[in-house]
Amino acid sequence: MEKVCVVTVDTRRFFDECQKSYLPIMHKVFGVYIDRDKAQSAIWEYFREDFKEEFEYCLDKIDKDGKALVYDDVFTRTDKTYGGIAYYGISYYIENIEV
Repeated sequence: MEKVCVVTVDTRRFFDECQKSYLPIMHKVFGVYIDRDKAQSAIWEYFREDFKEEFEYCLDKIDKDGKALVYDDVFTRTDKTYGGIAYYGISYYIENIEV
């Protein structure tokens, strides 16, 4: 048996009063990788290098309503025009596969 790392993304969005904020929804399955290190590298490359000004790493892992964000990693995006905010919760799952 071999092992792979499956990466999923959960999106929580908090819109402004008029719901005009641009807060994209991510695909649930981000990808499948050889190991967790490769998976984390891909996540960091995507959120921190591909979109340098749009996403920030969330250290406190608490959303706008004070609820815990129980994920391995969390990134946020704030709409600077309207003030909405989105949280992207990243989970890494090690799965066994048969080859």
